[in-house]
Amino acid sequence: MKNRFMSTTSDTSAGGSIAGFVYQIYYFLYQLLLMRKNDIVSLEKIDDVGTESDERRTYYQLKHTLGTTPTTTKYMTDRDTDLWKTLNLWVNVVKNAGNEESQRNLITKSNFALISNKSTKDNQLVKLLEAYKEKKEDEKWTALKVYVNEQALKEPKEKKKDVDKEKKDDKKSIYFYTKNVNDFPLFRELIEKVYFEFETDEEIKNKIDDVLTNQKYVPAGHSSNLRELLMGRLVGEINNKATEYTPVSFNKTYGSLFQKMLTRKFVPTPRDFKIPDDPTEQTFVRQLRDIDAPRSKTIKDIIQLTEQKLAFENDYNHANAVAGAEDQKAFEADVYNRWYNAFDHNDGISASSSKEQIKEAGRKVLKEVKGQTLKYDIDDLDTVVSNGCFYHFSDGESPRIGWRFDWKEKYNGQEWIIE
Repeated sequence: MKNRFMSTTSDTSAGGSIAGFVYQIYYFLYQLLLMRKNDIVSLEKIDDVGTESDERRTYYQLKHTLGTTPTTTKYMTDRDTDLWKTLNLWVNVVKNAGNEESQRNLITKSNFALISNKSTKDNQLVKLLEAYKEKKEDEKWTALKVYVNEQALKEPKEKKKDVDKEKKDDKKSIYFYTKNVNDFPLFRELIEKVYFEFETDEEIKNKIDDVLTNQKYVPAGHSSNLRELLMGRLVGEINNKATEYTPVSFNKTYGSLFQKMLTRKFVPTPRDFKIPDDPTEQTFVRQLRDIDAPRSKTIKDIIQLTEQKLAFENDYNHANAVAGAEDQKAFEADVYNRWYNAFDHNDGISASSSKEQIKEAGRKVLKEVKGQTLKYDIDDLDTVVSNGCFYHFSDGESPRIGWRFDWKEKYNGQEWIIE
């Protein structure tokens, strides 16, 4: 099937295309997590997303719009191009199977799902289809077929020359789609296998998190983080090409991420940093500048140090929520002891020491703690996050650690007591 990564939405703007692409990949991930033995889940192979098992194949069309928000719902109208274009697409999929017997066989072994963040609540076709499926009465079928026939007979609003130009350019319109659907001899068989799902972006994310937590046994505090890590890896693996996975190939590619989430507490999490308006006013920066620490002078360097501090704070808050008070207490006791052992080397430095001696002693303390490799329970922290840890505890209105011998008096430092 033709690659349509950047056209999964009816919104033709760049923002809409990207949002539609992300929506499609989230749904792809959701189906990947539901795979069972012998299943195949694909992207842009049989449809936008497809699932194949020994007995059945499901075609998923994903339609996304920027009009739906957490507080506003956009609806799929009776003449919605996304709706009729999708039905027309599936008609052609069945036709391509070959003769009538082959077409019937394909329909029998298939399902067709339109997934959209546009609600079908008030869509007449959907209402008539649901009423027919509920009782399978001829009367219900007649009402549905009459409605589809009416849609096919509606005259184009464009002028004839515009319609002729459209045909010349080989561009299909809703009038073409409705007629092709209505004229399909096996329409009744096909429409019985069609269903619609209204899924907002957040609902799909929540479904992914639910599967990760309740079926994959990922700790609840890690599910959203694993979801975003998987998304990032998927986008990189896809690289604008058709893709498919089996349970074996999916585990081979992404299994290590699951293992880390099951065993680790301190793991990299999605980060959204907000740098202070004046980063030089942060206490930890003032402490660094007051000992002439390396990379503490330029705004560019200060922002990078701030990002390290924020990276630690982001991951640390998440780890504490997952692990609990005892792990937090043990970690902070270790950080304190490592700092104190280094700070103890300040012995002999006093107010009578020269300014340069005071600064040099402070730099030695800083250098020693930055050479430490911290651990949270069994998890090793990388150098960036470890450094950010010491910046964090040397920051704020009442920092807990410092580099100069007089850091408590100079920065309103607070005695660090580990209970």
